[in-house]
Amino acid sequence: KGFVTELYKIERETMVDSLKYNGTLWSANSAIISAQTQGEIREVLVNEGDKVKKGDNLIQVDVDKLIAKKSSVIKSREKVSSQLQYANKKKNDYYSDNSILSKLEALEENIRYNEEELEKLNRLLEAGAVASSTVDGATHQLELLRIQRDELSTTINEGYDKISSEVDVLSKQVGEIDGNLNEMNLSISDGNIIAPFDGKVTSVLVSKGELLSPGKPVLNIEEVSNVVAGADVGEVDLIKLKQGMKAYVSIASGEQIYNGLVKYLSSSINPKTRLGELEVSVDIPADEVVLGASAQITVLLTEEENQILIPITAIKSFGNNDFVYKQADDEKVYERKVELGKRIGDSYQVLDGLEEGDIIAIRNVSSLGNGVSIYTIPKEED
Repeated sequence: KGFVTELYKIERETMVDSLKYNGTLWSANSAIISAQTQGEIREVLVNEGDKVKKGDNLIQVDVDKLIAKKSSVIKSREKVSSQLQYANKKKNDYYSDNSILSKLEALEENIRYNEEELEKLNRLLEAGAVASSTVDGATHQLELLRIQRDELSTTINEGYDKISSEVDVLSKQVGEIDGNLNEMNLSISDGNIIAPFDGKVTSVLVSKGELLSPGKPVLNIEEVSNVVAGADVGEVDLIKLKQGMKAYVSIASGEQIYNGLVKYLSSSINPKTRLGELEVSVDIPADEVVLGASAQITVLLTEEENQILIPITAIKSFGNNDFVYKQADDEKVYERKVELGKRIGDSYQVLDGLEEGDIIAIRNVSSLGNGVSIYTIPKEED
């Protein structure tokens, strides 16, 4: 009868070169919500696993103590503000209303007078009209006056700098107090801790009746409208991947495939594991998101339409040449030399040697020869 084989009809198709990874679905944006002020929890309005909208009330806080604290802070601001006003006046009037400045001016005038007198004495010394000791005494006196002038000037400047520093400190205190008051007003206005974005509550860290203090974590929220699928990637693959590449993601909870894009690639690899990180942003409806679920990630490296692909089992190689066995009209197969391109999984791209509609053998090709008869075994139906 001939040699047993299986036949394959050539059809042009889209050639997709891709890389696949097993990863995990997580939120690209998560937040630890912390208390901003002190107060007793009246009610916790959410539970772990609840989905919330931006602006939803999460926790109600008793603000009576906060209102009392605000009154105390306002009094403190009034006191500091009064001190700042006084310090600013001192600073503005420092050079125009300071008795020590008149002393400096008198010293400057005295120095100018002594400089003129010293010049006269030097001329008289040259004429032999006065002794050198007289000139030395005048010079010493002038140096003493200049030292006094410099010391007084330093004292004046240090005084101004001190007042300026005091103004800066008080201004900062007023700013900090105003910031605290703004936070208090926001908390008092509704007495609630609210959701900063649409998301899912992943943990609740407090309970009703508990006393909150500023900075204390109360719950965790993860955004479900902004999710990524992450996976570890080998160093060889990392070189092939680029940000913006198309990707497909399926999760373990269903057969639905979601579109995605490569969002992040680590710029380095772990020297111990030789792995880098891949993150793919995934377009998943919020009600279908299962954070922490297993994810199968397929990243498309290239996509070429109208290509000829054949199974790797169809190829027979002799030296540097590759051949397939093409079926002819006489039900025999004949060798056909082909030029191969990329290997995609279990298939090869054919660049030359085959046309759409050609029929080739893809089984037991090592037993086939040029012009041999073949017969095929019908496939069993499922």
